[in-house]
Amino acid sequence: MRGDAESGTETAVRWWFESRGIGVKTQVRFPYDGRRVDLLVGRNWIIECDSREFHDDPLSYAEDRARDLYLESIGYRVTRLTWEQVFLHWPDTRRKLQTILGRGDHRRELRRSARSG
Repeated sequence: MRGDAESGTETAVRWWFESRGIGVKTQVRFPYDGRRVDLLVGRNWIIECDSREFHDDPLSYAEDRARDLYLESIGYRVTRLTWEQVFLHWPDTRRKLQTILGRGDHRRELRRSARSG
């Protein structure tokens, strides 16, 4: 067990990527607000594993969307997964994640200006 995950949902998704040999980093900090993202897949795909407890109130919801927009504007792809998508609807979620992986977008190099963010 590793201590760098903040939820079981995050761990389950990370294990799935790692089992496919896909590079994934956990709890990566970005300069926008000093907060971390749950998973960075490859070079530029951010996966956030959201629970209602921490992301459903109006302020958190708005902050999450503002941060997503910023990250997208500097070249990252942001995907938010719910507990239900990971644990109740995993076969469908897995197929969709595999489709995104199949395009290879996560291997795309960020523009230089995006890295300095």
